[in-house]
Amino acid sequence: MVQLPGVAKDGPFSIFAGIDRTIVLLGGAGMRLSGDGHAVVLHTPFEPYAFSGDEAVACALIDGPVRDFNLMLRRGRASACVTVVRGAGARIHPARFTLCY
Repeated sequence: MVQLPGVAKDGPFSIFAGIDRTIVLLGGAGMRLSGDGHAVVLHTPFEPYAFSGDEAVACALIDGPVRDFNLMLRRGRASACVTVVRGAGARIHPARFTLCY
């Protein structure tokens, strides 16, 4: 069986000092993120949620494992945004680099 990227059990996220993070739920029932001012439930796929890797954030799964996408960038060295393209497409802002997943 192939293990897909994601979160398999409840627990704290790793702390990445100086890193800006964006997480996007791709599949599964969702997860609750809490700690350091966070109290959010990610249950709708393809809605980006940004937070600082400096912050202690814990994850509690709603109903089993989830698949997710993480964008992590060193603060002050790079910046980015996550644009989810649905249906016929979305306008993507001009950029020096574009990554499609």
